[in-house]
Amino acid sequence: MNQYIVTWEMDVEAKTPEQAAQGAWRTMRIPDSTANVFNVVDGEGNSKKVDLQELLESS
Repeated sequence: MNQYIVTWEMDVEAKTPEQAAQGAWRTMRIPDSTANVFNVVDGEGNSKKVDLQELLESS
């Protein structure tokens, strides 16, 4: 099995880093959220953008 680093980012306004993380977490969990694009880096440092919505629509 391969190892990957998967990241997702967005801008969040908040008073503290903890509140910013909570806001991002809430956004990701909203049904039909558009928070579905991730950057995936493999063990050799190769990076790929993965849009899960595009994958669902193409299958």
